[in-house]
Amino acid sequence: MRAPLSSLLLLPLASAKTLEYYWDISWKYVAPDGFGRSVVTVNNQWPPPAIDGMLGDRVIVHVSNSLGNESTGIHWHGIQQVGTNQMDGPVGVTQCPIPPGSRFTYNFPVTQAGTYWWHAHIEGQIADGLRGPMTFKDPHAPYNDKIDGERTITLGDWYHTQAPFLIEQYESAENACRGKSSPLLMLPCQRLAMFDSIPPNYNPHFYGYLVCDEHKPLPEQNPITDLTVVNNIDFVTSTYNPWIDQAEVYEHVGHQIVFTMDFTTIDNQNGAIIDNVTYVPQKVPTLHTALTVGSYADSHAAVYGQTNPLLIKSGDVVEVVIKNHDLEACRRLGIPTKGNAAGNTRDPLDLTGANTQPPPHPMGALVNASALQDPHRPRKGHPAWPHWPKKGHHHHKSGYRV
Repeated sequence: MRAPLSSLLLLPLASAKTLEYYWDISWKYVAPDGFGRSVVTVNNQWPPPAIDGMLGDRVIVHVSNSLGNESTGIHWHGIQQVGTNQMDGPVGVTQCPIPPGSRFTYNFPVTQAGTYWWHAHIEGQIADGLRGPMTFKDPHAPYNDKIDGERTITLGDWYHTQAPFLIEQYESAENACRGKSSPLLMLPCQRLAMFDSIPPNYNPHFYGYLVCDEHKPLPEQNPITDLTVVNNIDFVTSTYNPWIDQAEVYEHVGHQIVFTMDFTTIDNQNGAIIDNVTYVPQKVPTLHTALTVGSYADSHAAVYGQTNPLLIKSGDVVEVVIKNHDLEACRRLGIPTKGNAAGNTRDPLDLTGANTQPPPHPMGALVNASALQDPHRPRKGHPAWPHWPKKGHHHHKSGYRV
């Protein structure tokens, strides 16, 4: 029997749900590695809970701040918040902080599928534990029937020192790293390689393991047997596979933005700068300024203060060009920053020493190359960087806010 057209149009909406949560943000003393310290929890749970939903759902999170000594605010990372910008969460940008003893309700529709995460967006509270995964599935995704099961695994640093002390050390002019973060190599798609043609002698197999007990056997290796060649031009367009990003390819750029980024010392503190200007939080959140200054909101960037504001028209296709003048990380790793691909500054056409083959093992984060010599004997050690930071660059202080 055929359903009326009006009924068919309502079917996708019938399955939509409202995901409503009541989160009480408070402190808790934990010791996952034997070292005890206070962390920020949700409903006394740490790690905090995940949010899982479907495309078309609505998320409502009632946040109560019971920290006592800190304000808070939550950002929904990756969610575009089209039409709900006031729910985005960055304190000082789209909202005021949620002070101790106060409440705030976040309310936004799920208009995009994918894997995201939510986290605190005030000071360094994210490092003290207020963060969690957030996944939204598409009920009409083409490979739903091929998935046997899912498990979300989150990775994060576990600091023995609380965030305020870490920030103080990080921004200190005495910091040996001068405010710069150490480089980290991450390859999220280690089973995916793309070539115009498959090189001879190419080994597509690489296995990485998270080892908790070195005395137990490693999982069985599953070699790749199907190396499918696809048209890379069609691969990046939504016309070939609309499930990649569900967005059209932008072509005619209407607005180009060129940023020059660097680090410098300001008032005896290390800080990042864009075009020689560092971001300074203002008295009035940026979104509130935009909503209350009338026609000045889209005609005078100065009304937003020292926030590196840019005025862009709705619907513009924007191209962002970033010039990174911070070369300290390259110098620490012994990576040349001048010359041709081989680092030759005398003869640009002399490529002696240039890399010509893919590395035998595409290393992931914190993987020791020596452990791969014998997959049944994983070894402990530092990542295989040319120059690992010397001892003394990382210090731990003890201190608690509760």
